[in-house]
Amino acid sequence: MTGSRPIRRLSVLTSATLLSCLPACGDPGGGPGRWLAETAGVPPGVTALRELEYARAQGRPLTLDLYLPPASEAPVPAIVWIHGGGWRAGTKDRCRALYLASEGFAVASVEYRLSTQATFPAQIHDCKAAIRFLRGRAAGYGIDPARIGVWGSSAGGHLAALLGTTGGVAELEGDLGDHADQSSRVQAVVDFCGPSMLAEDQIGGVRPERI
Repeated sequence: MTGSRPIRRLSVLTSATLLSCLPACGDPGGGPGRWLAETAGVPPGVTALRELEYARAQGRPLTLDLYLPPASEAPVPAIVWIHGGGWRAGTKDRCRALYLASEGFAVASVEYRLSTQATFPAQIHDCKAAIRFLRGRAAGYGIDPARIGVWGSSAGGHLAALLGTTGGVAELEGDLGDHADQSSRVQAVVDFCGPSMLAEDQIGGVRPERI
């Protein structure tokens, strides 16, 4: 059964990667983790803008929460948090990057369609639309559009890595949102225990929730 080996090998590698990281990550679905206590509330001086609609898909709004640091004379870099949950669970409401807003960064926590709502590449289309939205609205939010980084955990780490490696790849860009004139490229990526050993011959044929 030579044809089945890439899938089996991929599953083992993915499971090993996630299990080895769980003590540091916490539950990829949003369970107890070291950072949850640190991000339980909005830090003093940080402005929270919740449920900002960055695009619409399948007749529903896609939203993000934006946390702006205390007033700065110059535009600030932005960190985009992408939650984990096996592509089929999780929520933007638990933003593990929130503490960075008190250290001079704008922090955005992004909602994306789960695998039970839409199949891949919908998830990366959503994330790219969120980046274009932030870049298109950068002046109004005091964000430096030339300094946008992404950080994700587990499934979110996978999507963060895709954002960093697929700039300009048309089939993964999508057409969501009102800022098609903006680039979805990012300047920094942190893939925190996200699956990355994806066999090239499986990318088009295996849905993430089956890996």
